[in-house]
Amino acid sequence: MAGNSSQPGRSVVSKFSAILMTFRRGGSHSLSEIASLSGLPISTTHRMVNDLADWLVLEKDPDGRTYRPGQALQSLLGHTGCSTRNMRDRGAPWLEDLHRAVGADVRFGILEFGAVSFIEKRRHGPVSQFSAAATLPVHATAGGKVLLGYLADRELRQILDRRLTAFTSRTMVDPEQLRWVVKKARVNGFAWADRELRTDGGTIAAPVFGTGGRIVAALEVDVGDPAGAFECVWPALSVAASGLSREFERPCEHCRSRIAAGADGTEHPPEAPDRRGRRWATGPGAGIPSDVGSIEWLDRRVPSGATPTAR
Repeated sequence: MAGNSSQPGRSVVSKFSAILMTFRRGGSHSLSEIASLSGLPISTTHRMVNDLADWLVLEKDPDGRTYRPGQALQSLLGHTGCSTRNMRDRGAPWLEDLHRAVGADVRFGILEFGAVSFIEKRRHGPVSQFSAAATLPVHATAGGKVLLGYLADRELRQILDRRLTAFTSRTMVDPEQLRWVVKKARVNGFAWADRELRTDGGTIAAPVFGTGGRIVAALEVDVGDPAGAFECVWPALSVAASGLSREFERPCEHCRSRIAAGADGTEHPPEAPDRRGRRWATGPGAGIPSDVGSIEWLDRRVPSGATPTAR
């Protein structure tokens, strides 16, 4: 028996491969459908699918009964979030514009293997490329907190229950405190990290949504003091995030060609609200969700007479 398999000749690798191949056209499948398509017993399928979900290769649909490609698998298949190359090409113009508007370093980050993989626009340089070296800790950055806010409870627990590194005295490493913070980030539509990764500054971030209102990425701005810079930075950041959301609501050229060829089993509506049913506003106050008038929002306004500055 290969790999202690209960089926002669089938290794563990072959079983995982069979499960992943059921998602080669995208879409969602129930456990029984995955078992039938992969030719595996339902008990084996259940165990392996849960392992794949722990690693963000698969994820549960909101109904809790079916599974779909997770963010790690999407980046390989070119679904929803497209490939990182396509994401970089589509995000770069918005990073350039946001950098000019706020006069600070800006990043576009996606969640991969429990960390934030990012591209950035810094002063006197072009927008960078995604690379293995360009990663940030998910718990100590504003972009990471935004991305965590849209994970299913099981996936969030898998990340927060790890031993988290304290980079400064202000880094949040307590799982319960972080769970509360990332839930607030989802409710308010933004997050910040104040001297959690480095002692000389912080970040402010907003979510970027894609087809079906699913989270795609986080857009982040480097600031000296998040509280003092918020009102200065937020208008430009929210407009850029809503613009990028409209960009990613539309399939890229690669995905459009797949859809035309019938190779993509997922639906791609031309417009979609975010996962809380909100649509981004246009005109005065553009980019600020209509239900953002919460206590948390009011508490974060800059005191009268303060002069917010982005670093």
